[in-house]
Amino acid sequence: YHGVIILYYYLKMLMANSSEITNEDQAVELMKSSKTESEWNDNCDKVKASFDGDYPDFWYPAIIASGVANQIAKTFGKTAEIEIVAVSQQPLVEIGMKDSFANSENLNTLSIYNRPTTMPNLPEGHCVYCGYDQGLGEKLYVCKTLSAMQEIYDAYARGGALRIKWYSGEVV
Repeated sequence: YHGVIILYYYLKMLMANSSEITNEDQAVELMKSSKTESEWNDNCDKVKASFDGDYPDFWYPAIIASGVANQIAKTFGKTAEIEIVAVSQQPLVEIGMKDSFANSENLNTLSIYNRPTTMPNLPEGHCVYCGYDQGLGEKLYVCKTLSAMQEIYDAYARGGALRIKWYSGEVV
């Protein structure tokens, strides 16, 4: 009987020291504890690791829409937003929701799973599209340069989206 009690308290102690995130409140508290951008990114990785490598479904409303991401990012001089400037000047262009994009059925999935290090080799007249999903469906961006691809990936890695997908398709 004493062995069972000791085992119970030992397991309870292990569970209390576990770093696995199991619910929204734990994830929010962990993210609020971030003091630097590096710690924020590490905490994002911890949350994703606890949910099979993806951000949990509650991520967008609890972290992004609630303002937690921007509030914490401001403490280390950053923002959680993707900054889009005039289309004629920049290599990252928002084109709208994927499900309303006329050519969405002609997009080909690219196998990019980490931060891009090179531009994909694409046929003439094709470009890279990124589907950036904050929980409300994929918003498509055209990425004309490697730095644009890295900018949108970095925003995702900071917790700005639940998932991203890379595509190639004809230039519109």
